Amino acid sequence: LPQFNTPDPRFGMSDISPAIIPFAANIGGTCLGGYATGYPTPDRVIALDMAGMECSAAAIARQLAATYPLKEAMQAKPSPKSAAGKPVLGEPKSAAPDTSFRGPTAVAAPGSDVDRVGQQILSAVAGRSAQQALDGGAPKDNPFELDADPLLLAARVYFIADAGDGHPLEPSELSIFPDYVTPGAKFTPSDKTPPIMPFAFNRGGVCFGGYVTGYPVPDKVFALDMHGRTCSARTVDEVMAVEYASRAGRDAGSPVPSGGPAAGQPAGASAAGATDETVFDGVTATDHDLERIAYGAYAGAYNQALKHGNFFSSGDLNYAALRSAMRNALEKEGYGAANVETSPAASVAAAKACATDGRIGVRVAFNSNGIGISVVAVSAKRLSAYEYFPEQGSDLVITHAADCLGPGSAAVPTGEGGSSDTRAR
Repeated sequence: LPQFNTPDPRFGMSDISPAIIPFAANIGGTCLGGYATGYPTPDRVIALDMAGMECSAAAIARQLAATYPLKEAMQAKPSPKSAAGKPVLGEPKSAAPDTSFRGPTAVAAPGSDVDRVGQQILSAVAGRSAQQALDGGAPKDNPFELDADPLLLAARVYFIADAGDGHPLEPSELSIFPDYVTPGAKFTPSDKTPPIMPFAFNRGGVCFGGYVTGYPVPDKVFALDMHGRTCSARTVDEVMAVEYASRAGRDAGSPVPSGGPAAGQPAGASAAGATDETVFDGVTATDHDLERIAYGAYAGAYNQALKHGNFFSSGDLNYAALRSAMRNALEKEGYGAANVETSPAASVAAAKACATDGRIGVRVAFNSNGIGISVVAVSAKRLSAYEYFPEQGSDLVITHAADCLGPGSAAVPTGEGGSSDTRAR
């Protein structure tokens, strides 16, 4: 679309809602898309992940139009965390977040969902410390002047939510504290307790959380296990406050000692006995891992089905091609070691049977002549599943975590809002 206009005529051109020139190309069956933008002169090109999207410039314009009304929320709202130097602790809609620190966070796997968002933040950081950014005239509540648009595109969600109230994010929402201070602004910035920029997003009912950190310059991206926790940036911030307190050997609510970080932390000691959890080995998986694997594999299968008349299995789409798409999707998410079975399961129950080979498996069972599918990630004891039964309705049946089926089991685990499937036993 060669005209240099905003994605929707309702928006006036500004540095917050600049005009765009969207473009797309189909090369050998692969869709490439992006747009040129800038205000008042177009001066940069942003690539867009076209997976699952219509391959057209108009589709890009429609997606960007959904983000423009929310950009001011990122640019204009003061960060609740840094207001008056302390966090705003509004009560969440549900129970208070679980702020226990379950082992160290892991460095985000390169190319993973959390890493993509973190890399967008680091791109805006551009090798500067927060003080250098402030000295250049940036606002204190958003020193690196983060823009909502690239973050939403990296997370593949559409809406910015207020991070301060801690309310659980709805699907397609992202929250972030764009200021750069220590968790809850309670700690003295140092190598041991560096500032963080926590964020979380909900995509397809799965929560992703992480933070950017580094002292004095942000330079690393960490992922946090969000399974069983309230999906919000505030949760990430509070969990890290607990971890920072444990590093300093004091409670999270204690004041910062006048002499800086608390005494008693051995020089050069590692953070809470940190271990390397960055590599998925295909043998050990938490419930959260299984859910990420099931979601990633389903997303890969879904994108293939979109290209083949919305069929997961047909004369035009064989299982080998579907399996390849699932494997590629898992590789991008850091779960390439998961064993995607070389042939589909004979039934839903067979797909949900406990793994017996010591590996984390991904199994597929088709229904409704290839229009429906069950994608199951399974270990020796547990499973997670994303399932579509078109005869039951258009909603996905999601089993976030459940026991897998042992020998002789007669019941098929059900997902949220789903019912037992008795057709494919």
